Amino acid sequence: MIKEEQFLNFDKLKIYQDDNMFKYNLDSILLADFVARHYKRGKIIDLATGNIPIPLFLSYRLKKEITAIELQQEVYELGCKTIKRNNLEEKIKLLHDDVRNLKHLFLQNSFDVVICNPPYFKIEENKKLAKSSNKALARHELTLCIQDIVTISKYLLNNKGSLFLIYRTERIVELLSLLHENNLEPKVIQVIYSKRTKNAKLFLIEARLHGSKGCLIEKPLIIYDDTNQYTTEIIRMFGDDYNDTEEL
Repeated sequence: MIKEEQFLNFDKLKIYQDDNMFKYNLDSILLADFVARHYKRGKIIDLATGNIPIPLFLSYRLKKEITAIELQQEVYELGCKTIKRNNLEEKIKLLHDDVRNLKHLFLQNSFDVVICNPPYFKIEENKKLAKSSNKALARHELTLCIQDIVTISKYLLNNKGSLFLIYRTERIVELLSLLHENNLEPKVIQVIYSKRTKNAKLFLIEARLHGSKGCLIEKPLIIYDDTNQYTTEIIRMFGDDYNDTEEL
């Protein structure tokens, strides 16, 4: 069932979600906030955008025009409804297409920022997944893998442009190798912990095309405090009073 819901604690923003599809989760908000904190300038594109949580978040925080790409028809339609509901037709351009097809839609070096919350999990040979499942497509590399994302990002980015990702720590070596092969230099990494006492499963990264050597490892991001409530830093991301990022 399709429902209109308030987007986080932003009173003016609504988002459409379907209980039968993969809903946006905290990962997308962590990535969007990471982009907002490190964004410098220029044109933005969000790959495999889903029902547009990242463009929606950034349209409020950065006040920038954003291009977004979504392959699945039903999810694309949800995104279109959200754009219309929030009167964001002039700020978010949503395209229904395959990320691997973008060389036919855009010239090389068309964007300054590429963002992606990618499928995290490889397909194991003995694992049976319904390829038509929206949830399976969102979580597993059925139609889009990390190599596809890094390769197309290299094509889309201007010189010194930035790729922003959230990814699994268990695949960090694989990702860093792919970035190196494609001349994308890691510049900022932030590791995410569900709690201080737990091992990290996710990290955020900004990599810059033809960037200089040197990478900043930011202080860890902790999601839950000792009472299993969101930490102050996470709550800050949800509110309408956030004012750390100037309009550029």
